[in-house]
Amino acid sequence: MLNNKLLSLFLLVFVAMLALVNSGCARTPEQRAQHLVKHISDELKLDENQQRQLERIKDEFMTKRSEMGKMREEIFEEMLSLMKDAQVDQKSTDSVVEKNQNRTNELIQFFFSKFAEFHAILTPEQREKVIALMEKHKQKKDKCWYRR
Repeated sequence: MLNNKLLSLFLLVFVAMLALVNSGCARTPEQRAQHLVKHISDELKLDENQQRQLERIKDEFMTKRSEMGKMREEIFEEMLSLMKDAQVDQKSTDSVVEKNQNRTNELIQFFFSKFAEFHAILTPEQREKVIALMEKHKQKKDKCWYRR
């Protein structure tokens, strides 16, 4: 009788844990971004002003994310159009490559400008904590068997 109750309790806890783990996979990009902002705010103990600025940066990233989705769709359409042509010439592929390189450079510049904004809102102690977290994250990634 006791074994059945323990087994039932174990199964209930196991199913609940599976539900919690799997629910994270179904989150929207906006929910993941909000979770990340909350995690960063909690981890670094950001004050209200820093949290507002981090929220603004997150909103700008989310706007850029939707633009990137449109860009990805345009790239696909360009490639599809080229594939439908009887022959692909170097001039048309060079044009597509140049346009997409320019977009990529803009995205890199955007990312690093937001990186600089984030850096500027942090105190020296918070920056040290970020550095430690970044190094810890890198070490975890370096230990992955598929990254060797």
